Amino acid sequence: MNDPLKRKALSDVLGRFAKAFEWAQDNRDEYARVFAKVNDIPLEVSQTLRGWGDESLVPIEARDVQALQQVDDLFVEKKIFPHRVDVKALTDEQVFSPTPLVLTQSESAR
Repeated sequence: MNDPLKRKALSDVLGRFAKAFEWAQDNRDEYARVFAKVNDIPLEVSQTLRGWGDESLVPIEARDVQALQQVDDLFVEKKIFPHRVDVKALTDEQVFSPTPLVLTQSESAR
């Protein structure tokens, strides 16, 4: 990416995600309750999603696409999303390197 404004905006967004992921890791039960309430899904579904592991930025795998498609289908059924999307069509398996992106405090503060 050669555009410094886009790079700065992306860095800002990733820093915010990193902070949100950290909060979710430190507040697992509360996160599951809030997610269930906000999305009007059963707490058990939210806990299952939470049980898949901590959020991180890693390469996409076929199982990830399938799991997200199931979540999308549930949200459409619950009328949270207005229509179904084809998750596979929205994914790009080449976006991230095999190494997870980890932001340090100093990087996310920039």
